[in-house]
Amino acid sequence: MKIVTLTLAAFAASVTIASAETTNNISNLIQEQHRGGQGGHVAFDAVTAVGDGSLEIYDFHLGEIGRKLGSTDVSTGANSHVHVNILNHHRRDIIALLKVNGQVVDTQELRLHNR
Repeated sequence: MKIVTLTLAAFAASVTIASAETTNNISNLIQEQHRGGQGGHVAFDAVTAVGDGSLEIYDFHLGEIGRKLGSTDVSTGANSHVHVNILNHHRRDIIALLKVNGQVVDTQELRLHNR
C-alpha cells in the first residue's frame, strides 16, 4: 500500500510540474509585424507567464541568436496585445524569448515582412 501511495504522489507531483511548465507561452498569433527606416515593432496577441518577466526580440540567423533588438516587460498571467519596439536591422529572421526570473521559458522564431 505504501508503494502505491508513493507512486500516486510522485505522479501527481509530476503532473503539477508539467502543468506549470506549459503556462509559459508566446502566442502563435502575431498581430502585426513592421520593419521600417528607423526600426519597427512586433505585436503579439497574447503572452502568458508564470511570473513577472520580459519578452525579448533578437536578430536570428542560421540558428544563432544575435544582438538584442528590443524588449518589453510582461506580468504574471495572461498579457494581451504585447507590443515590442525593435531596432532597425538588415535580416528578416528574428527570435522572441520569453524570460521569467532570468530564465528562457519559451521561444518563437519569426520572419518579418517589409511594409
